[in-house]
Amino acid sequence: MLVHIGNDVIIRSREVVAILDVRAAALSPITRDFVAYARSQGRLRDLASGNEKAYVVTPASVFISPVSVTTLRRRAMFQDDEELHH
Repeated sequence: MLVHIGNDVIIRSREVVAILDVRAAALSPITRDFVAYARSQGRLRDLASGNEKAYVVTPASVFISPVSVTTLRRRAMFQDDEELHH
C-alpha cells in the first residue's frame, strides 16, 4: 500500500525501513552521521521546507518529512492492516 509522507510524495509502505523523530535523532551521533552521509550521497530529500518533524528512511532515500512520526506510523500501520485483510 501507499503512504503519503508530505509535500505530495507517496511511497510504498513496504519500502519504509524506519521513521525517526527529527528532534530525537539530533541527540544521537550515529543518526546525525547517517543523515550527513545520506546528504553527502545525494540521497537526502527535504520535503519539509523548514518544518522538519521526521526522517523517513527507505533503501534508496532518506526523506525529511513535515508529517509527525505518530501520524506517519499510523498511516503505515493502517496500510499494513489493510494489506492483511485483503
